[in-house]
Amino acid sequence: MRQKVVVAGGGASGLTAAICAAKAGAQVTLIEQMESTGKKILATGNGRCNYTNDFMDVSCFRGRHPEFCKELIKQYGTKEILDFFESLGIVPKCKGGYYYPYSMQALAVSEALEKGAKHLGVQIFCHEKVLKIHRKNGCFKMMTDRRTLTADAVILSAGGKAAKKLGSDGSGYALAEGLGLKVTEIVPALTGLKCKGRFFKSIAGVRIWAGISVYDDTVSSDISIEERQPLCRDTGELQLTSYGISGIPVFQVSRFASWALNKGHKVRAIIDFMPEFDMERIREMIVRRITLMSYKTAGELFVGWLPQKLIHLFLSAAAIDDDAAAKNIPVEKISRLSFVLKHFEMEVTGTNTFDEAQVCAGGVDTEQISPETMMAKWVPGLYVTGELLDIDGMCGGYNLHFAWASGMAAGKAAAKGV
Repeated sequence: MRQKVVVAGGGASGLTAAICAAKAGAQVTLIEQMESTGKKILATGNGRCNYTNDFMDVSCFRGRHPEFCKELIKQYGTKEILDFFESLGIVPKCKGGYYYPYSMQALAVSEALEKGAKHLGVQIFCHEKVLKIHRKNGCFKMMTDRRTLTADAVILSAGGKAAKKLGSDGSGYALAEGLGLKVTEIVPALTGLKCKGRFFKSIAGVRIWAGISVYDDTVSSDISIEERQPLCRDTGELQLTSYGISGIPVFQVSRFASWALNKGHKVRAIIDFMPEFDMERIREMIVRRITLMSYKTAGELFVGWLPQKLIHLFLSAAAIDDDAAAKNIPVEKISRLSFVLKHFEMEVTGTNTFDEAQVCAGGVDTEQISPETMMAKWVPGLYVTGELLDIDGMCGGYNLHFAWASGMAAGKAAAKGV
């Protein structure tokens, strides 16, 4: 007799789980509350869908227990994900280790998953919300706002709380708790950071290669910045906005700032606007420019080196007048400016909201889940996948990779009832 499997959520992990369960012989029904499946997939990679990465390691994943991913990515690594999507018609294009569909269109991935699921006989009901799930005598009863379904196994793939307009409204956490699972605190991740300062409006729009480190001032404010270990650091194209800072390197460190802020701690960001050079080299470069262009003002001296919008900001932080003659800048202020370019401090006051975040940090505690099958250890027949779990990846296709991998594991296991 075929195993009856119901999947709650038609996003990345839910569609993958449905396909794998159906391939393994299960009778599969998928419930999606949005008007169509795969809505969030369409927004990934700026609409291009970076769906996996050549470099796949546990260090690319975060959570209270990131080691949870070790067995999963060993079983479902980059090759397995590429093979899975090629079987659905997706030809991969690799750019610097990042994999995209060759068409560079996320729509291709979303459509391939839905058509693949339907071809395998998966029943898909959209615009339908799961309200409750009960388990009794080894069977599950799922109540939606339109029908009641019974199943031998349930796969919770309802997404997290990030990007509500794309279907991630956090309702999956309540379903998990209703079935006895513990859900840890949830904060926005892969998002911009709001910072204190009136100058942000004047520098909004600037993009610059820079390093960022975030520090928990409450924990270690008595230690000098040079001696302290940051919560996290990254380097890449930084985007300066009217509210603070954004861009890939900011996204990478944002979950750590989110957790500290959520605890009521003070968070500081240190921006290194010259990551290619040390302070001494920067000082030498400034002195050389003064020697070559002694006829310029301090403000004019840096045109052609630094973004125009940032020159006044840096000079002001080093207490240098824009109109001062470059040749008259004191040695100590040159050193101060070198320090500012390497250690520009910003007080982080908050993060963007869940609606603006790409993913969440936190979720269903992975200590309750088998990493080989995604089944809840104390609720046989219940499987949890994707962003509902307390695992979040770095930028670079890692969150989608985790969604595919966890969906594969859950789908195959649910079909077999293991």
